[in-house]
Amino acid sequence: VKTSTKLEQVANTIGINGNITEIRTNRPFIFCHGLKNPRIYISSLVVQTLSYAELQAALLHETHHLLTQEPARLL
Repeated sequence: VKTSTKLEQVANTIGINGNITEIRTNRPFIFCHGLKNPRIYISSLVVQTLSYAELQAALLHETHHLLTQEPARLL
């Protein structure tokens, strides 16, 4: 599944382009998941709805969870 151009641009800007998956759905969500190799998952609805700056802020927040491996720490 191809990532939207907007999401690719924001992900490249903050350096997480290899760690994000866009899921085509009309349900809004964004979260970090995975124990060994955590990834950020985001719905296409969120990508479409948020402005570039809002999307960047949301992804930076999730990047913090990614870098601190918070999904594994929660166990």
